[in-house]
Amino acid sequence: MQALNRIARLSRLLGWVTAFLIYALPVTLILAAVPGVLPTGMLDAALPKVPPVTQVTPFKTALCLSAGWLALLPLIWALVEMKGLFARYAQGDILSPECARHILRTGQALVAVALMGIATRALQGLALTYDNPAGQKMLAIGIDGATAGFILAGGLLVAIGWVMGEAARVAEDNRGFV
Repeated sequence: MQALNRIARLSRLLGWVTAFLIYALPVTLILAAVPGVLPTGMLDAALPKVPPVTQVTPFKTALCLSAGWLALLPLIWALVEMKGLFARYAQGDILSPECARHILRTGQALVAVALMGIATRALQGLALTYDNPAGQKMLAIGIDGATAGFILAGGLLVAIGWVMGEAARVAEDNRGFV
C-alpha cells in the first residue's frame, strides 16, 4: 500500500509538470517569434556550421521558427501521453491496457521527436542558406548523442508498452479464473 501511495504522489507531481510543459513550450516558441525577444545570434549558435556568408533575415528566422513548431508537435504528443499515464497512476490504475497504450504511444512520440529533430535541423539549414552563393548552401543531416538517446528511449518505451499490454491481458485472464 505504501508503494502505491508513493506512486500516486509522484504521479500527481509529474502530471503537474507535464501539464505545465504542454502549455509552456508553445508559449516559449510564440515569444521567440516576437521581434527582439530572440537573442541576437541564437540561430547561429543553434546551427554552428552555417557558412559565414549567410545573412539571417526576419524571413529566414520565421522559416526556422516554423520548422521549430513542427518539431514541437511530437514533443507535445509525448507530454500529453505522459500526462494521461500519470493521471491513471495517480488514481491507482497501474496495470491496465490503457496504461500500456500510454506507454507505447509515449515511446512512439519520443522516436518521432528524434526524427523530427533531424528533419528540423536540415530544414533550418536549408532555410538559412537557400540564397547563399553556390558552394555556400547547407544541408546537414546528422544524429547526435541526444537524438540517439531519444530514439533508444522511445524504442524502449515501445517495447515496455507492448510487454505491459501483454501483462495486462494475462492479469485480466487470471482474474477471470479466480
